[in-house]
Amino acid sequence: MTTPPLPPRRVLWSGTFGLNTPLRIRVDAAAEAGFRELSVSPIDVSANASVNTAIINHAAARDVRLSFVDPVLTWLGPLDDTRSPLTQLSPDGVVAPAARIGARTINAIAMSNRRPSFDQIVEGFGTLCGRAALTDTLVQLESVPMSRVPSVSAALAVVEDAKYLRQIRTRVIW
Repeated sequence: MTTPPLPPRRVLWSGTFGLNTPLRIRVDAAAEAGFRELSVSPIDVSANASVNTAIINHAAARDVRLSFVDPVLTWLGPLDDTRSPLTQLSPDGVVAPAARIGARTINAIAMSNRRPSFDQIVEGFGTLCGRAALTDTLVQLESVPMSRVPSVSAALAVVEDAKYLRQIRTRVIW
């Protein structure tokens, strides 16, 4: 007997609005459009974040889960690009706050100023997944052509090796 497929999830990605749009407006738009899940950025959940008890309660009242943090960019080390606050947030500064708001999935993109080896990418990803596992958070590795994991096949190889080394749970998205 086969297991029936899971129903599709309707997630509204905050990047659709621009991350400078107030989170309350993003929550309301998600609810009004019939989305039951909303991604938030690491900026939203960082130490000086706009996510507070009031916005968490507002999202719950609108039946919208703040379920994804997207994207975490610095898990291979700090980035030199200071134009975006996303490049200044450490993984440690995102994982625990993400769990605090109830987000159970983090999207990771392999950005780096250096050229890490495959083994360094696997180790970095495994370390991020290990941190996230402490809060029962899943890490998804997103392949992006201009990143250090530019293809789905590269992402699958990283995930498989990281799972083998760390006994973690993760998945690839594209």
